[in-house]
This record gives sequence, structure tokens and C-alpha cells, in this order.
Amino acid sequence: MLSLIPPLYRWLTLLALVAAAGLTGWIKGAASVQDEWDLANAKTTDAIATAKAARAEQTVQVVTRYVDRIKTVTIASDQLFREIPRYVTPDDYPLPGGFRVLHDAAVAGRVPDPAGAAYAAPVAAADATRTVISNYAACQQNTEQLIALQDWINRMAAVQ
Repeated sequence: MLSLIPPLYRWLTLLALVAAAGLTGWIKGAASVQDEWDLANAKTTDAIATAKAARAEQTVQVVTRYVDRIKTVTIASDQLFREIPRYVTPDDYPLPGGFRVLHDAAVAGRVPDPAGAAYAAPVAAADATRTVISNYAACQQNTEQLIALQDWINRMAAVQ
């Protein structure tokens, strides 16, 4: 029966069968690679979503703690302001004008102008106390902010 089919057609048929088998294998392999790619992509997407959720939770905790600490600092400084009349009476001696000049220069981080002290008005001790309390409260708020930032950075590094 094979002798009835010319050899050229037999070779062409065999070549077509081999090509069809190769094409089928290539398509199946491509589908398998695509399935692996899709699975890896889904795992990565899930891991990213989980990390984002964990980071968001950590951020909320840090911000909540920071806001509570700032409220505590504000309440403490408000209480100190109310105590000024009790501890620093209006009859106390005023501080020399040079105190104000030196204090303002220290806050600004510069050396004061020597001539400024001669023309500076004296400052009441209660006013100076208010200024000092305000400055310390601001420093404490900055401290709490930096502590919260360090905590947040450490928590973000821990969440992978």
C-alpha cells in the first residue's frame, strides 16, 4: 500500500506530522510558561498587598502614639503656663534687656550684636518664663516627632 504513494508525498506527510507535533509541543510549553508567569505574578501581587497593609497598620499605630505624646506635651506646657503667677510674681525684679537679646540670639543660633544689649528693654520675669516654657515645649514636640519618625523607620524596615 505504501508503494502506491510516491516517496515525495510520504516525506512531505512525515514532515507535516513532525511539524504538527513540534507546534503542539511549543504551544503546550508556552501555555505552561504563561501559567507559571501568572502564578508568580499573583504571588508577588499578594505579597505587595500584604506588605502595604502591614505598613499602613504600623503607620497608624506610630501616628496615634505620636499624636497622644504631642497632646501630653501640650497639656503639660499649658499647666506650666497656669503655674507662672504662682511661682513668678509680678513684683519680681525684671530681667535686664541683655537677657532678652542673648536669649533671642541663642534661639536663632547666632552670636548677638554687642550693641543690641544696650538698647534692649528689660523683660518681666513672667514673660521670660512664658518664652522659655514655649521653647521647651517646642523642643519636646520635636523630640517626640523624631522618636516617632525613628520608630516608623524601624517598623517599615521590619515589614518586608
